[in-house]
Amino acid sequence: DTRPSALELSALLEKQNKVLSALLGKLATSKSEVLVGNRSSQQINDGGTQDKKQVYAKNSFKGFLKTGAILPDGNEESLILENCLEEIRNAHRKVENLERKLEVKKTELAQANETNSLKQIRIDHLNELIEKEREARNSEFSKLNDLLAQLKILQDSVVAKEKLVNDLTEATAKELAKRNKEDKVLVARLSVLADENITLRSLLLTLGTSELSPQLKKLLEEQRDFIETLKSECEILMNRLVRGRDEHRKERRQLRRQIRTLNARLECLISGKQEIMRNFISRMGTAHAKIAKTAHGYHRAIAKVVLQILVILDYSQKRIKQFLIITAS
Repeated sequence: DTRPSALELSALLEKQNKVLSALLGKLATSKSEVLVGNRSSQQINDGGTQDKKQVYAKNSFKGFLKTGAILPDGNEESLILENCLEEIRNAHRKVENLERKLEVKKTELAQANETNSLKQIRIDHLNELIEKEREARNSEFSKLNDLLAQLKILQDSVVAKEKLVNDLTEATAKELAKRNKEDKVLVARLSVLADENITLRSLLLTLGTSELSPQLKKLLEEQRDFIETLKSECEILMNRLVRGRDEHRKERRQLRRQIRTLNARLECLISGKQEIMRNFISRMGTAHAKIAKTAHGYHRAIAKVVLQILVILDYSQKRIKQFLIITAS
């Protein structure tokens, strides 16, 4: 059986929980990076409103530069203006440097936005994976709960079967004890009959062929009645044994069918539990086989004793009839 056991399923679920935790951590990190990128983009957008001012300042600087080119030389005011223009030129160069840096920042921002888009796609993919993992985990939990419920039902059924076997064992033991008592009574009565036969034979040998006395006739009649009673009791006991044997066979067939059904259902469980249940069913089948074997042996022994008793009774009855015929003649 290639199905995973309960321990393997639990270990797999723990690994899935760890993977989900790691994915959630990556998701939180990616979200924080996206927030930082959005803030930077907002700042750049806020600075975009100043582009017109920069363009206006740039055009003004160029106007100042053109104006400086036509200023007369040697004038004190010209020198002051020249110095101002130099400062303006320096400021203009700084502005150009800042513009280049701004273009670089815009390029970096575009790349960051593209990266953020890719990360958002990755985040969405991770969310889908997390949802699939959650659904798979819930499905595994549901299957595991179903298996545990089936196992509980089978365990209850096994307990009920075990109780049935124990009850059958106790009933069989009681029946065996009862039959043993009946056997002892039957043996005692047979012993009495044998003693009476010995007494009768000795009495017949003593009397010889003379006429039977009333006492002897009474004894013969009592013995005949006793033999008939014993034969009827033996027949009743035999019928009871036959009925008990048939009932026992019927119960045994039912138990076998139930055990086969239980074994078939146990094949659907996880391997570890299957081994335990198979061992229990094997023990239960062994106990049932021992009970059946004991009862069968007991029935055979009882039947053998009854047959021996019937043979002895028939033989005694024939001898008595022969004696009566001889004495009557």
